[in-house]
Amino acid sequence: MDDRAVPRLSPTVLLVDDETAIRSLLARRLQASGYRVISAASGREALKILTQEVVTIDLLLTDVMMPGLIGPQLAAIVQSRWPSVRRLGMTGGATDTALRLMGESNIQCLRKPFTDAELREALKTALVGPGKTGDAVAGDPYDTGPISGLRTPFPPPPGEAPASA
Repeated sequence: MDDRAVPRLSPTVLLVDDETAIRSLLARRLQASGYRVISAASGREALKILTQEVVTIDLLLTDVMMPGLIGPQLAAIVQSRWPSVRRLGMTGGATDTALRLMGESNIQCLRKPFTDAELREALKTALVGPGKTGDAVAGDPYDTGPISGLRTPFPPPPGEAPASA
């Protein structure tokens, strides 16, 4: 049976992080919050999953800094090939360049470490879009409005002028 034909009650998150312990912990936290989780250890593995997966992926949650294909590159490929997949970055110490690339792609980024509540709120915001409230999308249980812990747009690298809004 094609999984896409079955009504889904919870979004499916493709979780990408090269650190096994972090990936496992986040997968458990996401599942405990009601999300379906598919995990990948690298950007290349995530692309393979997206290409072969019969389940609809609703959101890409990717670490910014990973060996090989980094988060901003992965997010750009996902945006071009699977435009309906929402994207959210996370970082514990990304370079200014990587953060700037995430910002240029209009991808919000959650700073590690983060609480379960911050993670849930960031995912809900990424899934429904910025600036929406619970009343904006009738019956949407994932819509809780904007979140203050996300940095968008990202500040420019040291020595560069901020982009005009």
